[in-house]
Amino acid sequence: MKLLEKIFWKIFPFLPLIILLSFIGIIINYYHSLIPKENIKEAVGVVIGYDKGGTSNRLAILKFSVKGKKYFSRSSDDYDIGEKFIIEYEQKNPTINQVRLDKPIFLNNEKTSFTIGIIDNYNPNYFREISFIYFVDGKQYRQSYKPIENSKTEYPNVKEARKYIVKFWDENPKRSIILLNKPTTKYLKI
Repeated sequence: MKLLEKIFWKIFPFLPLIILLSFIGIIINYYHSLIPKENIKEAVGVVIGYDKGGTSNRLAILKFSVKGKKYFSRSSDDYDIGEKFIIEYEQKNPTINQVRLDKPIFLNNEKTSFTIGIIDNYNPNYFREISFIYFVDGKQYRQSYKPIENSKTEYPNVKEARKYIVKFWDENPKRSIILLNKPTTKYLKI
């Protein structure tokens, strides 16, 4: 009994945080499930600056346009100015929107190249994140973002320490996307 009591008192201080994070996740999922899928549209959002969050962390501000009118969205993640993501918005009210951090993109007119990257962190579960390292012209870069919601099903063989093709923007190689459907056995170029 003493062991269980000891474990309880070690976990107890974190219990409110665990409950709060779970509650926030449930509310966000519930809120987005209320919008009928046929009313959700997509636009390209561009990181244009930063704002301070409530806990002094930076929020990325993204701008997107719908029928010539500009709208803004915020992301709790810290991305580089110029990075682009798909933004889902409610067709009748684009101020209701969500940055799809699992959908970074390049525009067709952006010159891109390829290199090889290694996944150094992959968590496809509730707190989804993928991070990878790669080299461009001898300089090391590290990028992270959220993998798609069904990445475990879509890419069942993705594992840490495996190599994949990385697409990067020539003007700023920090902007990159790891192509999980393109594993490789080639060596990293340093």
